[in-house]
Amino acid sequence: MKKNIILLVSFFLLGSIELAFSENHPKRQHKNDQAQTAESENEAGVRLSYHEYVTPEMIIIFKDNSPEAFNDPDLPRFAIMGKNKKAYLGIGGFVKGTASFDFNGVVDNATLFMPGVIPMHPEPGNGGQLQYGISTSNLFFNFVALPESENRFDAYINADFGGPGYAFRLRHAYIDYRGFRLGYTASLFTDLAAAPTTIDNEGPNGWTFLRHMILSYTNQLNAHWKVGISAEVPMVSATTTNNINSIPYQRYPDIPAYIQYSWNEGKGRMRLSALMRNMVYRNLIENKNVDKVGWGVQLSGNSDIGSRIGAFYQLAYGTGISNYFQDVTGFGVDMVPDPENPGKMKAVSGLGGFAGLQFNFTKKWFMTCSYSQLRLYKAGDYNWGEQYKRGQYVSASMFYNIMPNLQVGGEYLWGKRQNMDNEANHANRLQLMAKFNF
Repeated sequence: MKKNIILLVSFFLLGSIELAFSENHPKRQHKNDQAQTAESENEAGVRLSYHEYVTPEMIIIFKDNSPEAFNDPDLPRFAIMGKNKKAYLGIGGFVKGTASFDFNGVVDNATLFMPGVIPMHPEPGNGGQLQYGISTSNLFFNFVALPESENRFDAYINADFGGPGYAFRLRHAYIDYRGFRLGYTASLFTDLAAAPTTIDNEGPNGWTFLRHMILSYTNQLNAHWKVGISAEVPMVSATTTNNINSIPYQRYPDIPAYIQYSWNEGKGRMRLSALMRNMVYRNLIENKNVDKVGWGVQLSGNSDIGSRIGAFYQLAYGTGISNYFQDVTGFGVDMVPDPENPGKMKAVSGLGGFAGLQFNFTKKWFMTCSYSQLRLYKAGDYNWGEQYKRGQYVSASMFYNIMPNLQVGGEYLWGKRQNMDNEANHANRLQLMAKFNF
């Protein structure tokens, strides 16, 4: 046992997988990826791969078990292959540093450009800000057991340094078995692969992105059709009035589901999603709990347009699902008080979406651009005043792959927030990035 541990530790220090760094979307697969491997087997039967590539099958397996979002790490740079290829363990991550300058308005966050937090009345003299960011640097573990069996078992853990004082912050932790997924990750209502790549770790403000505990099931019916359904821990964000109403513990899971069609060997896909949720609030005047139904529908996807252009899109509408739109997550706009009926609450409706393009100029250069908008609608005669009405987001990003594991980039961002009383403000950001994958 001691000898095996020494061998594994030695491998962590020496082994590296030189994986091809795509000029396209980080999660897009390429059929012509070539793989070579140099292997040795120790006395315990643990096979070590420590030169350029592991097998193509191993690469595909690691991709299948990793999140598809642009801001999540892709393939591991260190890997262990167990005896008789019955288990794989990948370890990797990246260090990402940014330097940004906000002007004509400020978003006081170095890594997340959120129109929803643009101040309407900034302090005099605070029209610009220099910021550095490193907290999105990431570390992950990707484990697959019995990869060629019906009983294949996967586990994945991913964390960055976005907690207080650069503390570790969990981003994903889940296990997969026979199509079931249990753990902390993005909602099934979130289409991770639909968002275009940006240096900004937030991405489009109208993206329906929410991370929480889920129990999901997905099934690849055939080469074209895929379906999924999930039961997820509810995260209700509502505005309440003291001694009038409150939000008790929630009792029912959110239920998202989708059906997806893919074509051109997976280079194009379209997903239709739906979400049902039952939110519980407490009517303190009548001293009873009340159920309020929320629902949403969404169309999303991405597709190649010719050989060098890719398109990304999403359009979502719903009532009582505002917390799923990332620009207003935690803003208390799933439900608001109903002044005409004291003690009661109304669900807020919202419409959000984005469209983006990616231009792949060469194997080293690519560019993305996107536009996103989120719109909330008044529910009753609640005093909306300074509450969020509309947010807009524009991005233009250029990336250059210096080496297979080193990328640099530059980006321009523009955001605008408008309140229900039509007061508005905007912000601009220029930023540079260097990212090293390991």
